[in-house]
Amino acid sequence: MADNGSSVPPITSNSPQHHRRTHSQCPLLQLPAELRMNIYESAFAVTKGATVDLFAAEPLPRGLLLTCHEIYHETIALYKQARQDYWSTTKFFARDLLRAVALSKLPLLQQSTISHITSLELSGVDEEFGSKFEVMYGEGLWQYAEYETPAGPDGGGFGGFELVDSTKYLVLPTKDKRTNTENALLKAGRLTRHINEYTAKPGLCAFVNITGVNEGDRLRVKAYAKTKALSLWELEGVVRYTLPHS
Repeated sequence: MADNGSSVPPITSNSPQHHRRTHSQCPLLQLPAELRMNIYESAFAVTKGATVDLFAAEPLPRGLLLTCHEIYHETIALYKQARQDYWSTTKFFARDLLRAVALSKLPLLQQSTISHITSLELSGVDEEFGSKFEVMYGEGLWQYAEYETPAGPDGGGFGGFELVDSTKYLVLPTKDKRTNTENALLKAGRLTRHINEYTAKPGLCAFVNITGVNEGDRLRVKAYAKTKALSLWELEGVVRYTLPHS
């Protein structure tokens, strides 16, 4: 029979009838909007300053967003902010790493999340040489520290580690990939004297040693470092050039 315009349209997932039915069947959506927002904020609460293994990080679950369209639209902004807060306020670590193990785990990380990290500590132990390495990331800079087991009277170690080197670095792309801002930063002072261009993997990164530079250069570096986000290539470079071999 031809459609004369008087037939009742079917109820689809996009129809007003469907939304009214979903709303009436969901107890959560029957609550006042203010109370719902309190529930959402509790569901996405982040423990700021928590200490978490970088390679075992579990960001906020998405289950609540997947319940229905209305809840999704009510919660998506909160969820995105909570995820960013999780990565930016958590103190991440990865301990007792060997270089090959750490490199094999890097593909598990995503640039979209790693860029929000503000605190990270990596460490590794070279048992053959009795050395321990730590690299700590904060405010865009890396603090590298190397420890060795002191020799005892019989030539062996006598427990614990002794600090033998500590240096702070700004990690930049190699020369052919630097931005105008980064080139200007290096030319503004005498920082080019303190660059180590690493080529173990061509085109990966360069380390600028700021431990021994003058105060003016150091302040410029710190101001710039605070404006940049952590990159996966930067993390890979630090892993390659600081952690011990297997």
